[in-house]
Amino acid sequence: MQRQMLEESRWQETLEAMEAVARGDVVSGDVVHDWLSGWGTGDEKQVPIVAELNPESSGNTR
Repeated sequence: MQRQMLEESRWQETLEAMEAVARGDVVSGDVVHDWLSGWGTGDEKQVPIVAELNPESSGNTR
């Protein structure tokens, strides 16, 4: 029963992610790589926020 509930939850998350992509609520790979390259350095950056990159997005934060 728990396994089925977990699978249903994952499927719902997948559908939500696909809808976000269809809306354009994404962060480019270049932005993510730039963010990650600062990890562990004195130049760490804030987590990229979708709304800052795509003002027309629906307001999702990541």
